[in-house]
Amino acid sequence: MNFSNILRPQNPIQALVYNDRAVDLLEKAYLEQPTRIDFQSYLFNAQGARAQTHEILGNHLLAVDSWDRAIELTQGERIREMKIARALALARAARIQQAIEAVAGLIELKDLGGGELYNLACLYGLIAKADPQTPSHCDHALELLNHPACTEFLSNAENLQQLEVDSDLEAIRSDERYRRLVLCPF
Repeated sequence: MNFSNILRPQNPIQALVYNDRAVDLLEKAYLEQPTRIDFQSYLFNAQGARAQTHEILGNHLLAVDSWDRAIELTQGERIREMKIARALALARAARIQQAIEAVAGLIELKDLGGGELYNLACLYGLIAKADPQTPSHCDHALELLNHPACTEFLSNAENLQQLEVDSDLEAIRSDERYRRLVLCPF
C-alpha cells in the first residue's frame, strides 16, 4: 500500500492496481479475523488510499464506495474527515444534494479543525459552482474560510498557497470577500 502512495502522483492507474490488491487481501483477512484491530486499521488505510487514487483518476463515485467502507471501519474524529472526503467526491460527481446531506450534521459541530473547515469550504465552493443561482453556497464557503480555526490553518504558507490555486474554490474567487482573505489573510 505504501508503494501505491508513492506511485499515485505519477502513475495513478498502476497505483490503483496496488490499491485493489491491498484491499482484496485485507478484506479477506479481516473477514476471517474481524477482531484483529490491526487488520481493521490496515483495511481502513487501504480503502482511503484507494479512494484518493479514484479521485485523482476522476472516478468519483468509485471513490465514494471506498470512502463508505472506510467510514464503516473507523470511529472517533477520523470519521468526520472521511465523511467530508466522501461529500467532496459526491460533489465532484455532480451529486450535489447527496453531498449536502452527507455533511449536514458536521457543519454544526464547534470543534472542527482548520483543515476540516477548509475542506467544507471547498465542498461549498463546488456546490456554488454547480448552483451559481444560489448565493448562500458562496456565502457559506466564505464563512467557513473566515472561521478562526480555518484562518489559523491558512496562516501556514503552504495552505494559503493551496487556497489560491484550489480548483474547488473557483466559484468564489470573484467575490470581494475572497480577494480580501487572500490579500490580507491575517
